[in-house]
Amino acid sequence: MGRLGFLARVAAASALTAAAAAGAVGLAASRVGEQALTSQLASRLEEQASLLADGLPAQAVAARDREQVERWALRAGLRLGERVTVVASDGSVLGDSEVGTQGLESLENHAERSEVRAALSGRPGTDVRLSRSTGRAYLYAAVPVAGGVLRLAMPLADVNDHVADLRQAMLGAGAAAALAALALGAFVAWRLQRPLSELAAAADRLSAGDFTARADPGAPGELGRLAVLLNELAARVAGTVAALSADKARLEATLAHMVEGVALVGGDGRVETLNPAMEALFGLRAEDARGRTLPETLRHPPLAELAGAARAGGEPSSGEITLFTPAERVFAAHAVPVRRDSEVSGVVLVLHEITRLRRLEELRKEFVANVSHELRTPLASIKGFAETLRRGALEDPEVRLEFVTTIEEYADQLTALVDDLLELAAVEGGRLPLKSETVDLEAAAAAVLAGLAPIAEPAETALSSEIPAGLSIQGDGAALGRVLRNLVENAVKYNRRGGRVTLSAAREGTMVRVSVADNGIGIPAADLPRLFERFYRVDKARSRERGGTGLGLSIVKHLVEAMGGAVRAESVEGEGSTFSFTLPAA
Repeated sequence: MGRLGFLARVAAASALTAAAAAGAVGLAASRVGEQALTSQLASRLEEQASLLADGLPAQAVAARDREQVERWALRAGLRLGERVTVVASDGSVLGDSEVGTQGLESLENHAERSEVRAALSGRPGTDVRLSRSTGRAYLYAAVPVAGGVLRLAMPLADVNDHVADLRQAMLGAGAAAALAALALGAFVAWRLQRPLSELAAAADRLSAGDFTARADPGAPGELGRLAVLLNELAARVAGTVAALSADKARLEATLAHMVEGVALVGGDGRVETLNPAMEALFGLRAEDARGRTLPETLRHPPLAELAGAARAGGEPSSGEITLFTPAERVFAAHAVPVRRDSEVSGVVLVLHEITRLRRLEELRKEFVANVSHELRTPLASIKGFAETLRRGALEDPEVRLEFVTTIEEYADQLTALVDDLLELAAVEGGRLPLKSETVDLEAAAAAVLAGLAPIAEPAETALSSEIPAGLSIQGDGAALGRVLRNLVENAVKYNRRGGRVTLSAAREGTMVRVSVADNGIGIPAADLPRLFERFYRVDKARSRERGGTGLGLSIVKHLVEAMGGAVRAESVEGEGSTFSFTLPAA
């Protein structure tokens, strides 16, 4: 039946149910009918026995004349077609229509027969049992008579025939009910098959992931209600799936564009996914890492220990790690357990690079140390000269003038240092407003060279400009002047006597490259990468002697970058140096 269609299953189930019900009812009815028929026949036998008792020869019964009583029993049995038995008051059989005179002596005493015992007590009695004398089943009915008991017996075969007829009638009724139920079931199934098929088809589409599937809500009764509920469920599932898909897309987009490396590790310690940043950090693909343990994937024991601690303890853990390939980089690592039903089902591992932060901290410490160092020397000198003057040098005019002059020079150095620090802080912090204007390079270079002539003449350094006329840049004129002045002044200070400093410029696409070249002492190649760091000096003693603060080139770098350009330095030790920068062309 499992292979049959819905229509056949409903019809067959209806027929089987009706047949079973009809069979049960028929069985019960046959039993009830059998009992009712038996009771009816017993009543009829009692009535016949009562009527027959009037013709019983009472004198023969009282005299126990078996021959006379036997003849009467045979005539009565033939007339009624039933077995007739006369029993004396002591239970002995006086006559029996089916035994004969010769067999009466062999019959048992009937005083203990239930129907005889009832009749001897003065009331009619009935019973159904197997006769010991004939070996056949009978229905017995006995009534009291003068001097004994008159009993009639009917074979149960007749009763069974009536019961069989009743059962056959019940069977026919059951078969008719089963056929009617089969027809009704087929009709009902035919009416329900289409809406149920539509519901099943809609459910199949939903299970396959098509959440646009809908059932026809116009079906009758509960099927229509079921269709409505199925449609509502489909709408809710579709909404939930859409929300989950959107969340997944947002999460994937977030992970894909995060600069932090992210790894999701399952509860078994195996990698489930990596975002692109984590892939780039460790030079692997998420597909290759999936399903492998964290140590064999990332090959970094501290990270594996961090994730293991979060998974085992169920609490977030963090630390700082260092990766040395392809370059030394410092990361803040965080491992956060993922809980599901109060159980740790995984760990999210996040790596946030703090290399720049650590570098800035080192630069800050170095800056503080450099500032302290730069301030200590002039302040110590000023204090020393002041103490010397206070202890008596004020009385000597020549010494007093020399010391005051020196104190003034150191004060000027401190002032220049503070000014450069303030300017550098303003440029780095974006607090120095820069204008965007068209600046003529030739005029700006001429003004700078004219302003530095008093410095160049004592050093016998020739200043010249090879900037073509009409070449302009887009930037801040004052900032450009500051850049040119710093570069030219450095070129004069660190040049040899009788040297030269040349300014030149040329167009490079949308940019203009401005160069300041000298033929001085040059810069060692090892010092070139650090020239633009704050307080970095190639020759510290000579720099202080020349009054430099060590911040000029750092200011140049930040001003050029603030105007949209870049700066670089080239040098050959003993032959000279060239500092150049680019700015947008006007």
